[in-house]
Amino acid sequence: MSDFDRELIEVITDVDGGEVWELRELVELRGAALVSRVINDGFAAVFRASDDDLFQPLPLAAELNRKWHYLSTQEAVDVIQLDQIPDDFRIAQAHRAIDVQVEPTLFRYAADEPEAIAEVRSRHGRQ
Repeated sequence: MSDFDRELIEVITDVDGGEVWELRELVELRGAALVSRVINDGFAAVFRASDDDLFQPLPLAAELNRKWHYLSTQEAVDVIQLDQIPDDFRIAQAHRAIDVQVEPTLFRYAADEPEAIAEVRSRHGRQ
């Protein structure tokens, strides 16, 4: 597997399982192209939340989570292209994203196999 393929899998696993990142931090670490791809293909979603919003006691944090405004795919990709991504943009696993821990298609997807890419996009409701 090439370096690009490993990097793609790492970006997907970065956002898998409830991990929340600052969007700016993940873009700086992994690159705009890879982060955009996992958003476009339905693995991740972007929303706005302050540090205070994220670090609340659990009942309040769960309530805030339901109120967060998730950006559309295009809005999220547009934010990634900004010269300076504001700190309150966060990225996490998308609702109903494929479970990468048990997904056999993942490595074929990361190897850019057209059938696997189409399957992942279809399962995420993408075209």
